[in-house]
Amino acid sequence: MNGILSIEQKLGYTWIVLPDSIHMDNYRQLEAEIGGRVSESANRVVLDFCNTKALYSSGIGMMIRLRRRLSEVGGRMCCVNVSGKIRALLESVRLDTIFPIYSTDVEFEISQDDVWQQKLSEQNVDFVFVAQIEDTVYRINCSGQLITGLDLQAFKSFKCVESISWYVFDLTGLEVMDSFGAQIFMEVLLRIKAQNSTAIAYGAQPQVRDFLSIMSIDDHLVLCDNERLALEAIGKA
Repeated sequence: MNGILSIEQKLGYTWIVLPDSIHMDNYRQLEAEIGGRVSESANRVVLDFCNTKALYSSGIGMMIRLRRRLSEVGGRMCCVNVSGKIRALLESVRLDTIFPIYSTDVEFEISQDDVWQQKLSEQNVDFVFVAQIEDTVYRINCSGQLITGLDLQAFKSFKCVESISWYVFDLTGLEVMDSFGAQIFMEVLLRIKAQNSTAIAYGAQPQVRDFLSIMSIDDHLVLCDNERLALEAIGKA
């Protein structure tokens, strides 16, 4: 047992059994522990969801970053023992197109000879939008490319909730934004502002942050360098 994770070498892979819930209070520790095991010589990772009953937007953001880190060292990641509920969530944001998902570890073992060669796992993240309420805060993850030509409908049709005062955007995994994506972002921010709520964003890469400034989007949200500062701003740190 390693911290809140069970990590072992199994079938030639780093096999990680996740906790019962992955959320804003534990994902940073999970990401640090898993990331500490990733290298060019240890670049095959299996995330085992056998104990996991709940996965929130912060956990999905963690998975996207881990997958990208593994790609940088020529590795792969897949998920096993995924419940129907969590599979539906991952499929709704198209994460099943960037890493394989298996209902059981037996199903994975049967397919292990070709799992790492699947073309699906070679695909880049286009745009992933996940929005969930965690601890009275609407946590929103925007990852990949917020640009014209991609399916941005989930973001465009996002609806605010009157009882929510804080909307926190995790932009850590957002690689690029164009004027079309910026327009959609602005529309969402204006809806948040119209109900007298506050939008906060953190983790924007320099090029994304510059674009937010050029398009005057940063006039409608509070920009923070990291999650800790964002949560401190709303009294949730």
